[in-house]
Amino acid sequence: MDQILAPSVLSVIAEVNPDGSATTVVVRYGEHATLDQRGVRQSIGAGSAPVKVSWQLTGLHPASTYHFQVVATNALGQSASPSILVEMPASSPGSTIPASSAPPTFTPPSLPTGSADSVRAVMVSRVSGAFSALNAVACPSLTFCLAVGTTGPSMTRWHPLVERFGGRAFNVVPSPTPWHAQLLGISCSTPRFCLAVGGDGNNTFSERWNGTGWRVLPTPSPRLDGGDLLSDVACVSVTDCVGVGVENGGTKDARPLAEHWNGVAWTVVGTPSVASAVFTSLSCPSATSCFVVGIKDDASGLGRPLIEHWNGRAFVLSPTPPVGGQLFSVACGAPASCVAVGNGGGRALLLDFAGGSWHLSPPLHLADFSATACVSASSCVAAGGTTAHWNGRSWAFGQPAVAYGTPSGEGQGAELGALSCPAPTECVGVGGLIRLARGPGAPGSERIIADVISLRTPGGR
Repeated sequence: MDQILAPSVLSVIAEVNPDGSATTVVVRYGEHATLDQRGVRQSIGAGSAPVKVSWQLTGLHPASTYHFQVVATNALGQSASPSILVEMPASSPGSTIPASSAPPTFTPPSLPTGSADSVRAVMVSRVSGAFSALNAVACPSLTFCLAVGTTGPSMTRWHPLVERFGGRAFNVVPSPTPWHAQLLGISCSTPRFCLAVGGDGNNTFSERWNGTGWRVLPTPSPRLDGGDLLSDVACVSVTDCVGVGVENGGTKDARPLAEHWNGVAWTVVGTPSVASAVFTSLSCPSATSCFVVGIKDDASGLGRPLIEHWNGRAFVLSPTPPVGGQLFSVACGAPASCVAVGNGGGRALLLDFAGGSWHLSPPLHLADFSATACVSASSCVAAGGTTAHWNGRSWAFGQPAVAYGTPSGEGQGAELGALSCPAPTECVGVGGLIRLARGPGAPGSERIIADVISLRTPGGR
């Protein structure tokens, strides 16, 4: 990473290799190693060659020391650069900075106190692989959750990871481990039936849980060896599941992919023709209603939200507000009440579905959400580096994500990427912690985490 210094302005340049998975990149920065500010999140696609990304950061304090870290996120997990220190000059040669134009003091958003949801970290099994990630979680009951992901000795050699939560801690569950297979989504209609989906490097991949063990399922790929994968799945019963993802991923010809499970086999389902787009998430509140969200390319490079609706027989495009950004997760508390979250150019992109159409919710500044789940039409949770709560009318901040066993003050970098809510007042989230480097040039580290979120709702605890 290179820095070009100027008073109150700094350019950050980085090269990131997506390694075949659609990747977003953000720079985090701040004084005193807090990293409480962020540049605009950028999408760099799913190629296999390094991509140069840059940010022009303004409003920095002259004669101050800033800490910077670039973080890349894709289906394989997160990777972070070492924390780098930059000392801003006092002023530019031959010029002064008028007091009236001095950079503003950064003030983080205030968090509600009496009514905020609480977040409790739980223990996750230490996996021996150098690279590990939990990408999705499903909780059919308060005492049974399965989380799925990837583990391996490197970001180019991995196999599926499954962990089970019984109410106190996550523990590894044996599962088929074909190399280069990854699990990205999971849905459980009962503790004895779950489907997990993902990809095996070039084709779609899925496994079935029967209450005691896993079995790999034949999963069709429209473009054999073309980079197909399923990123999410939703089951309303053991004979009715929908999986979504991308066909021909990693190319400009990428397009949404959907498949249906009838209890015996997967079949590909046709979707409206949308070029250069992917499905990222879906929610099925009934057998005749599923909302699917994703991302479609546009000339700006920021992308546009993509939403489609499954009526039990076919997919239909849903009109979305005219806004740029990417949707990473959707959840429905009822067939006619849903929320979707993502990133809209450096701030949270929040949409809600009511009255038969999607609406843009006021953004929560300095927030970035990649997961959401609902327990009812008037109670949904969003999660990322912090949590937020939807009451059916508006969003409010909750509490930051936390990591088990992390000393106070070292939790910066904890992010939840998946949520499941087995009860009206309880949600379980999984994600990762990027531990910051302790000095210039010192390597950082990352590990998987899990949190239990207790919802403070009327009539709740």
